[in-house]
Amino acid sequence: MAHFHKVNITYHAPEGDNKVVEMMGATFYDGQPVDVVLTMEDEARIENNPHFQINSSTDYDPGDVPPAARGASHQPKSGGETHSKGDEAHSKGDEADHKTKR
Repeated sequence: MAHFHKVNITYHAPEGDNKVVEMMGATFYDGQPVDVVLTMEDEARIENNPHFQINSSTDYDPGDVPPAARGASHQPKSGGETHSKGDEAHSKGDEADHKTKR
């Protein structure tokens, strides 16, 4: 069984590059710390990437992680909400708009 860590990560965009990046099921915004739950292997991949800074890392019991959120449990400290690819990223109003446009 994989060993999980809750990791706080900050993405630092290269000059002239996108200020938003998706990696390992999480969305990172330039300069904003994000909490994610990663395997130790994924944490090592992030640690070796010069555009990511690991601010903290603690053990995390995989029983505490819902199966759909493994590898993508995140929330920026700025109070905004990020979504993994499988999450619903639109509001009910957006859903109504999509139905009327079809």
